[in-house]
Amino acid sequence: MASEQVVVGLDVGTTKICTLIGEVKGPRQVEVVGVGISPSRGLKKGLVVDMEEAAAAIATSIRKAETFSGYKIIGGFVAVSGGHLDAEIARGSLRLADDRPVSRQDLSQVLDAARLEEFTDGRHVLHVIPKGYVVDGENGVQNPLGMLASSLEVQGLVVTSAVAPIQNLAKCVERAGIQIDGFVAAGLASAHGVLSEAEKQLGVLLMDLGGGTSDLVWYREGEVEYVGALPFGGNYLTNDLAMGLGVPFPGAEEMKVRFACAVPDNVEEDESVDVGSFSGERTRKVSRRFMAEIVEARLLEIFGMVKDVLEANGFDGVLPAGVVLTGGTAQLRGVRELAEQTFHVPVRVGPPDGLIGSVDSIGIPGYATGAGLLKWVLAQSGDVAGSRQMRRQMGWGAKLRGFFRLFLP
Repeated sequence: MASEQVVVGLDVGTTKICTLIGEVKGPRQVEVVGVGISPSRGLKKGLVVDMEEAAAAIATSIRKAETFSGYKIIGGFVAVSGGHLDAEIARGSLRLADDRPVSRQDLSQVLDAARLEEFTDGRHVLHVIPKGYVVDGENGVQNPLGMLASSLEVQGLVVTSAVAPIQNLAKCVERAGIQIDGFVAAGLASAHGVLSEAEKQLGVLLMDLGGGTSDLVWYREGEVEYVGALPFGGNYLTNDLAMGLGVPFPGAEEMKVRFACAVPDNVEEDESVDVGSFSGERTRKVSRRFMAEIVEARLLEIFGMVKDVLEANGFDGVLPAGVVLTGGTAQLRGVRELAEQTFHVPVRVGPPDGLIGSVDSIGIPGYATGAGLLKWVLAQSGDVAGSRQMRRQMGWGAKLRGFFRLFLP
């Protein structure tokens, strides 16, 4: 069996863990050949709170993907979320010997200079996203590769994470038996999974509404203006319903999925739900409109915080391509409509696209981050960054023993 170039994405969320394995079919195409989904444990608001529980849940997801595909996973890219993410503008500069063409190595070095310019203490740099270059004093250069220059400067958006959350997540993944090829901000992964180039050029906001966090990416004129996350998500809606209706959290979660709506006016006044069937007690009816009012109040609070964060980072309120919602919470009734009322722009709910293969089980907004991880890897510098060559032993039971590691040159 010939070796394949393989990419692996691991989305460790607050409510679920998704492991995807993809075979690279071309510079911009990947086929999903392995899917492993398991309930998340040991995480809260995107942060590890129980290392053993989290590692066990991650291992379960990985084993499912391995069994599905027949591959033995050695390493992969891991999505990072949580309120500890931040993004700031930094600059880097590089002197070149004589006037010579700018090389890929020069671009890498000047980005490294921006990476080290201001973020040397207490933060882990996830990404340095170039926003524009200055070549020999000339501004507005988008791609200086191959240009003759004696000096090169870059302005970049530096996306960082607090160190401790990254280290704790890394330990959990490594305990689950795989190495980390790199971390990716979850919002950027989701953006690669669902946004079109036209939306990015026009200007768009990506909101990934997960269980414990809400990840944000704002594009303006094709450039990333902001990347971050809020430590609030769908679990807060569930908790509000549990408290407001007097039912256990699991019952409130089921009620949210089956009956909740984010727009009270869309629910008839006489509609009711039997709370007793979700709490193990006698029959007790509650109004669906009351449930909707609870959900609406919390979502309006989250949307308001999103607007505050964006405005603090230069958001001018202009979103020609509107808002794209992903994540499990985006699938609730009325969320799209409520977002339109709040942001006053068109809103769509975005399932992941652009992948081939075994995508039926991940073709909904809740899996945008996992799917986007695979596409993000392929998008880096036009090559298969960090991908691996692995052998897949097929046959009865798709046995996974006897595989070996082999790096790309």
